[in-house]
Amino acid sequence: MKELHLVCNAHIDPCWQWDIEEGIACALSTFRCAADFCEDYHMLIFNHNEALLYQWVERYEPELFERIKKLVAQGRWHIMGGWYLQPDCNLPSGESFVRQILKGRIYFKEKFNVRPKTAINVDSFGHTRGLVQILKKSGYSSYIFCRPFQKNMVLEKDDFIWKGYDGSEVRAFRTYGIYNSLYGTAGKKIREWMKKYPDKETGCVFWGVGDHGGGPSRVDLDDIEKLQSECKDRKIIHSTPEAYFHKLDETQEKLPVWRKGLNHWGPGCYTAMVRLKQKHRQLESQYYMTEKMAVHASIACNMEYPSRIFDDALHALLFAEFHDILPGSAIQTVEETGIRKLEYGLELLRNIRSNCFFRLCQGQPGARDGEIPILVYNPHPYPVEGIFECEFMLANMNVSGTFLNPVVYQGDKRLPSQCEKEESNFPMDWRKKVVFKAILSPGQINRFDCRLEVLESEISRQQLDIALLADKFLKPDDNSEFNTGKLKLPLKMPFGKPAVLPRIHNGYLHFTGNNYQIRINCATGLIDHMSVQGRELFTEPALYPVVMEDTLDSWAAELTSFDQETGRFRLVSPETAARMSGTKQALAPVRIVEDGEVRTVIEASMRFGHSFLVITYKLPKNDRKIEVDVQVCWNEKDKMLKMALPAAFSVNECVAQTSYGSESVMNDGHEAYMQQWCGIYGDGIGIHVLNDGIYGFSCKDNVLYLTLVRSPAYAAHPAPSPVIQCAADYQNIPRMDQGQQLFRFWIMAGDPDDLQEHAGPIAQSLNEKPFALSFFPDGVGVPATPLIRLEAETSILVSAFKKSEDSRHYILRLFESAGIEASAKVVIPGLNINEAVTLQPFEIKTYQCREHTMTACSLLEEEL
Repeated sequence: MKELHLVCNAHIDPCWQWDIEEGIACALSTFRCAADFCEDYHMLIFNHNEALLYQWVERYEPELFERIKKLVAQGRWHIMGGWYLQPDCNLPSGESFVRQILKGRIYFKEKFNVRPKTAINVDSFGHTRGLVQILKKSGYSSYIFCRPFQKNMVLEKDDFIWKGYDGSEVRAFRTYGIYNSLYGTAGKKIREWMKKYPDKETGCVFWGVGDHGGGPSRVDLDDIEKLQSECKDRKIIHSTPEAYFHKLDETQEKLPVWRKGLNHWGPGCYTAMVRLKQKHRQLESQYYMTEKMAVHASIACNMEYPSRIFDDALHALLFAEFHDILPGSAIQTVEETGIRKLEYGLELLRNIRSNCFFRLCQGQPGARDGEIPILVYNPHPYPVEGIFECEFMLANMNVSGTFLNPVVYQGDKRLPSQCEKEESNFPMDWRKKVVFKAILSPGQINRFDCRLEVLESEISRQQLDIALLADKFLKPDDNSEFNTGKLKLPLKMPFGKPAVLPRIHNGYLHFTGNNYQIRINCATGLIDHMSVQGRELFTEPALYPVVMEDTLDSWAAELTSFDQETGRFRLVSPETAARMSGTKQALAPVRIVEDGEVRTVIEASMRFGHSFLVITYKLPKNDRKIEVDVQVCWNEKDKMLKMALPAAFSVNECVAQTSYGSESVMNDGHEAYMQQWCGIYGDGIGIHVLNDGIYGFSCKDNVLYLTLVRSPAYAAHPAPSPVIQCAADYQNIPRMDQGQQLFRFWIMAGDPDDLQEHAGPIAQSLNEKPFALSFFPDGVGVPATPLIRLEAETSILVSAFKKSEDSRHYILRLFESAGIEASAKVVIPGLNINEAVTLQPFEIKTYQCREHTMTACSLLEEEL
């Protein structure tokens, strides 16, 4: 006989249009009512997931928690899903998804002795393909979701096989209608399903009042009982997700295969609440880096591994990944709650990192006379080549009338280095910021020493700025606000640190690095020319800030792209540039602020409407990555800011890093999401953009657009009624992300295969940034052995290195990041491990590590 499985549930958002306390109250009342109904209606099975909500019940109503434990043991209450909570399923890293599952699995095993086989994320706004391998290696065989709907993503069937990047497979099911039902309408929803699918052998309908809780009601239960007795050709049963998939397996129905992510819906969620998103990326990166440091200090320095503190920080991270927090679809109060949680986690990690760092500095020799030590910890298993920064104080204020210039040495080798503007603004030679180019050895403290040289100033920063303003070749275009006019130059120049005047010709700043050339137009502040190894990268101008039309809808639920240009930021006048920067004299809107052996730093001041923007180009003399910082004072409403990179070649493919994988994106303007990098490729040339806190982007007509900020209303949705439009007409409706924002990204170009192979390690090192500190060690003890290294240039990443959940051993997780087969030798000196590994494209491998032994295990840290 045909069967229809009814999954009674109560979706409860811990916070959304309400804050946590109301979410707790909702969970308690919903669970209490559900327990009552389970005891009164003996055929009912109530389904619920999310460990966080059970933890609340356990804490605030322990008697109710005991009732639920009994109902679970009787099969009347089903633990479904089994994650910590329902997170956003696009923006967290692959490792964060592992922890969502791991923490949920541990809790439900300990409290209820259950392990669900079906994962549930019915309210998330899309689902990365990287989830498939994670699910499979965490003991899941099936997955249930709701969005995107059929109109957003057409599926042949709502039951299908979902295939991951590595070839893993799980059965997937998209719920009918949605995951809930309004009060008293469950029977109506069930009848509608039967009318639509009269011949379907096995079906499933989710019902129960949701979002703000509620679950089953007597009205609905009585109506369902009536329907069960009336229906003669179909068995209607209260059921569970696992029972539905088990029955589906018995039918042996041939299911279609889906080989992509389950997207897109709500593309505005890739950018809304950008402050919170940036904090999330920061906590993610700091968490997985600090875990590695703690393992190192535990092995090499016998430090006690701070498991409980790590757990507190992790719970803060996992909570902030909730599907109405991280995507930016909640009220302003919840945004503040999320940021507080993330900052709490960061502060906990900062304390751990400090403890680990100073322990790992043991055995470093004391400083020699005249030297200032700089110690840099590299957590990665590969050498990290890059530009590093460190600030320190001089022993005394320098009042000699000369300038003390710091120069960095590694042993007796002088490294390219330069002094740049420090973070403080004391008008004296006392605080120093040194920038230097170096290669860090893997998995250890790297020692550098700074020596001070006495310099006489030939040209000051102020003189340099005036030289730019007075350049006779500056000819602004008609669209620019820039107009030199008559400048009043000071008669005497204040003393400043030395600066070098780069070549200015015909109104352009010209720059040549080790493998690229770049030209910045002083009349627009934009890149007019950039080439790598003789190949032109962009049509002019490049990196122009463009403003797109947007909506007040937090999700942008009815949109797929943001490509209606409403204007562009333009260069300001010297007077406006001065007001923007807080200087008393006219300021060149395009200006060189730093120049030395390591890099040239150029700023450009721009304006659009009520908003102001400064682009900072950091152009290295001998590095393949160009850093671009964008500081914007954003005061627009219902608008979006993008940075445009128009390729000078035909884009054959656009690719973005996703959670434990990478995904191709259409060159059609559809808004997409990325993790730490995205790239465009043509014939023999490619451009990669790496970031430390940007998620949204698009590609259209060979132009790559990075989405920086948007300004919708809080928790605003295009409801069928005109309520929100009326509200906006007569009162102030606050918009997100108003005021000052800072964005950072890096541009690399070259051979597409080379870019893809190295994107993962480089992006990881920019996010899990090596930690630098000026510290005078006491010279006591023995230097710590390195933590880990991967011998062979490889695309394999260490995504996690931590103490196991049972504290019996260490857990090492490796991931192949480029989609190629890769091999390496894993060397962990402190555990006497030297093992060869091979990973297939995008494969995740996890190992239990102890002295002399590295044993394969599942993502749940159980031996295979």
